[in-house]
Amino acid sequence: MKRLLKLQSVHIAILVLLILACYSSTLNNFFTADDLWHVHYAYRITNGDWALFWRNLCGNYIQIPGFDFYRPLLGLTFLLDYLLWKTNPFGYHISSILLYTGNVVLFYFVMLELSTASALDKRKKTSIAFWSSATFAVNPLHCEAVTWLSGRADVLAGVFYLLALYLVQTREKSRRRMFRHILSIVAFVLALCSKEIAIGFPIVAAAFIFLCAETNEKCALHSRLLKVLKPIAPYLLVCCLYLAVRYLCFGTIGGGYGGAFGIAKSKIAHLQWLDLGTWLRILAPFNLYALDKVSFLPRLYSCFICFTVLLAGIRCALAGVPGRCMVFLGVWFLSALLPLANVFGLDPLLHNSRMLFFATMPLSAVLPLL
Repeated sequence: MKRLLKLQSVHIAILVLLILACYSSTLNNFFTADDLWHVHYAYRITNGDWALFWRNLCGNYIQIPGFDFYRPLLGLTFLLDYLLWKTNPFGYHISSILLYTGNVVLFYFVMLELSTASALDKRKKTSIAFWSSATFAVNPLHCEAVTWLSGRADVLAGVFYLLALYLVQTREKSRRRMFRHILSIVAFVLALCSKEIAIGFPIVAAAFIFLCAETNEKCALHSRLLKVLKPIAPYLLVCCLYLAVRYLCFGTIGGGYGGAFGIAKSKIAHLQWLDLGTWLRILAPFNLYALDKVSFLPRLYSCFICFTVLLAGIRCALAGVPGRCMVFLGVWFLSALLPLANVFGLDPLLHNSRMLFFATMPLSAVLPLL
């Protein structure tokens, strides 16, 4: 047990070093584009305009025109940053990197639990958790979410989302099941108050309980469904209340970008879903502008991916794979994509990659699990 804990500590330390290697050079970046909206909003609140604070709790996020976003918790993080750092961007970037580190570490523990559900030995499950988390930590699609302060909604929501999922995974093992269940519901609420994409969490939690929970393994189908419905019901109730709040705030349960930009985005969304290049960029996320002089790298990486998938296919045929876990990852991936119906897309420069932050969680686990 002590050796396992020591190994996990080493893994977490390596993951933190990977994050610092990727993002420490961005700490001295200045505010970019929309970042100034958040800073100015916090400035106005701290200088006496507290009505803005209450409007953010019961209306559109910092009253940005054309945005039907309900993200009160996100505004609070920028308010806290302003109280600590005023207009020094260094502190704001520290906060974003710390939130991202929380995502990576929580993802490590989520993958430990998922690997345990595959009945793998301790050495294999820690290896899977580490390589999944390392892949997640260095994914280029996370650059916007971590380094662009306006993209913080994803890393903020991700912390509470992964915490809620981990508590669902470990609830049955704990002596304080009810406490963990309540804490998971609270974490889900905080994720929803950070970014709307967390709305898919009940689907992911239900999929884990149905497919991977040890207590469901020997149950009949109807018994498994009943065991899923009871713990998931509170999350569904939270979703209904959340949608009611959105309706009261915006007059619709939907949301996203409005105005001319939102209309233009939604008109081409279906083309992005059918664009093979978009899907290839998700699997091989290279910014072609940044790699202008080393354009062979995307091709080399694509060959590596194809070769790895071939080896994984051979392994599937010869040794079998933890099928339930792979199905769970598929459900998780779809639940992260469906809320992006009208804004899905990824161009050669990886614009809007922050929107795929949640989708990269299950993707990061596929190859290590195979």
